[in-house]
Amino acid sequence: MNQNIIPKQTTIIVGFSGGSDSAYLLEKLFDIQSDYDLTIIAAHLDHEWRANSSEDVAWCKNYCEQKKIKFITKKISELAIPEPKTGSIEASARIYRRFFLESIAQQHPNSLIALGHHRDDQIETFFIRLARGTTAAGLGCMKPQDGIYIRPLLEISKEEILSFLEEQNIGFLTDPTNKDTTMLRNHIRAKLIPQLQTIDSRFIKNIEKTIFHLQDSYDAFESVTEKMVNEISTENLISTEQFLAFSDSIKDEILSKLLIKQQCQITQSSRLFKEIIRFLDCGTQKKHLVHPSCEVTKIKDQFTISNPLLTEL
Repeated sequence: MNQNIIPKQTTIIVGFSGGSDSAYLLEKLFDIQSDYDLTIIAAHLDHEWRANSSEDVAWCKNYCEQKKIKFITKKISELAIPEPKTGSIEASARIYRRFFLESIAQQHPNSLIALGHHRDDQIETFFIRLARGTTAAGLGCMKPQDGIYIRPLLEISKEEILSFLEEQNIGFLTDPTNKDTTMLRNHIRAKLIPQLQTIDSRFIKNIEKTIFHLQDSYDAFESVTEKMVNEISTENLISTEQFLAFSDSIKDEILSKLLIKQQCQITQSSRLFKEIIRFLDCGTQKKHLVHPSCEVTKIKDQFTISNPLLTEL
């Protein structure tokens, strides 16, 4: 586990589904709790998508009680958030979870949200974004730290996680939907990646290197786009004319940066960027709700991007 991104005397809110990844993360944080003077909170969101989801809640609660870890749970129906208008179950779940976790974080100063994403998740994310179309930043995938979110397991493989839990005789829940290959991530995990590994045994390491290179390249490019945004901005308002004058790649990177800054929980893709640019470039409509967490507003010759869901927190 990457302990360099875990500051001492901090409240760590763990997204705890009860699955192997979050169980491993919770165990590792529990091991360093005293040395780092951490306050650990396990946060479980009941999606209510399965009739027996309450059994998962009970299991997670019991798990935390045994370790004397504070446990917070809520049902999706209890969240003060509009139903996401998206066709992706995964995207909807991500919006709900982030809203839930950030609501808890707002109640605990000096807190971070820890997620159990590991190396295999990173590889899968790379191919999901490659398939859907994204920017260089998008292909850089997940970073160990992104605002209040930390991912201490990005260098740990799924195999290592499962081996540890088995050796320590630590139980965990299994999500039956993980075997549903109609979901893109599951299809990539079960079919695409094994095929690529048969082509080259170094496949995983090579993709990891590619992701690291993309992240380094984007970090350098980010300073350039930051300067561009500052030159055409007044506070949170962007000059529409100057923005539209940039090349497509620059426009995409600026939009990516704005979406991240406004915490818009939406999958970035070339299709998304084209939709926003098309709205800015024509029509008399002043507002466009691209997604429940992303609204673009025209104000005279400028525009701004905001996340309407943040006002609900």
